Amino acid sequence: MANPAVTLARSFTDTFSGIAPAHAPAFIAAQILGALVATAFFAWLLAPVGVTQTTTKSPEPAE
Repeated sequence: MANPAVTLARSFTDTFSGIAPAHAPAFIAAQILGALVATAFFAWLLAPVGVTQTTTKSPEPAE
């Protein structure tokens, strides 16, 4: 399915491609769960790896 809004709209249709109203909550729950899993996966995938804080000493002032 596309998204929860489309699922809800298709549950109100009486066409071949419609969704039975009783099945709409399960479709919507699966879509939300899939979105959460995809978000967590991409956050993990795009997280910086091996980034360390480096500090450099400033040069000593010449006397």
